[in-house]
Amino acid sequence: MAIAPNFVINRKSYIVPMCIEEPSVVAASSSIAKMIAPYSFTTSSTPSIMIGQVHLPEIESAEVHLLLNNKKKIINSLNATVESLQKRGGGVEDMRIRRINEKNSVAELIVGVCEAMGANIVNTLCERFKNEITQYGIKCGIAVLTNYCTERLAMSTFEIPLKDMEWKGHEGSEVAQKVLEAYEFAKVDKHRAATHNKGILNGIDGVCLATGQDWRAVESASHVYASRSGHYQPLTRY
Repeated sequence: MAIAPNFVINRKSYIVPMCIEEPSVVAASSSIAKMIAPYSFTTSSTPSIMIGQVHLPEIESAEVHLLLNNKKKIINSLNATVESLQKRGGGVEDMRIRRINEKNSVAELIVGVCEAMGANIVNTLCERFKNEITQYGIKCGIAVLTNYCTERLAMSTFEIPLKDMEWKGHEGSEVAQKVLEAYEFAKVDKHRAATHNKGILNGIDGVCLATGQDWRAVESASHVYASRSGHYQPLTRY
């Protein structure tokens, strides 16, 4: 257990808790935070939206239209089973069907989960959603949430003048160039990208562990994000 000082986030000073086996990660985080402190990290987040999935292994086009034509009815039926969630401002917000390839499609629920992580309620809704779909004579596979939370994002950015990136005798512009070169190396080489992403997740995981977050889900979503384009993209972007 450790704390990392020197963080300025949205113009407010913070001491950040971290739980990690590498003290050097805490030291490095604190050092870089001190460099960025005069300019502040800027953070934001989207609403707490999770996605539930029901696999549709053999759905026909006519069946897709049947489900979409009854979308409002299905959503209302599902929301009637989670009244307490609705009272807090959550519930099923949308339903969509996505074709993955010629054989496989997926029906997805877009669920507002408020302050919850959301796994239990989304999985429950997925099972009920599956029952709704089968009532139309449509074959279903597994029903479960996805941890690829494209609708639920936390974002952090910063800007720093090149002159303030000076490090151990190297000019700021030189340091910035080396950072970009390392990024490009990770972008084209999976071996470098895996290590690059692990280094970034060192800090993210440390905070997630210390604050009781689902760090396995964060890691899995991060790696899927990084590889989604066919090239293994490192997590940071410059």
